[in-house]
Amino acid sequence: MIHPETFSISDYLNQTFSCNCGRSHKTDLKDVDISKGAVEKIPHYIKKYDHKRAFIVCDCNTYEAGGKKVKSVLDEAGCENTLFVFSQEELVS
Repeated sequence: MIHPETFSISDYLNQTFSCNCGRSHKTDLKDVDISKGAVEKIPHYIKKYDHKRAFIVCDCNTYEAGGKKVKSVLDEAGCENTLFVFSQEELVS
């Protein structure tokens, strides 16, 4: 049985595990990067996993906080991408 409070995030990558809630949980995450400058590494991960394009989804607040930078990094690296920004009205309804 896994106790989430004692695991690091890397313990969850690409794993199936039994939880103390009585169910099994699975994650297909292969990488997590929370280092300084991680946004600049996004093109590396896109290429590493042979993806063809990125889909950026955010609201207007997260776009200003980081989405704009992600879009810029992808554009500068020549990575095809699509941006979708939810409006405030879409979030409330």
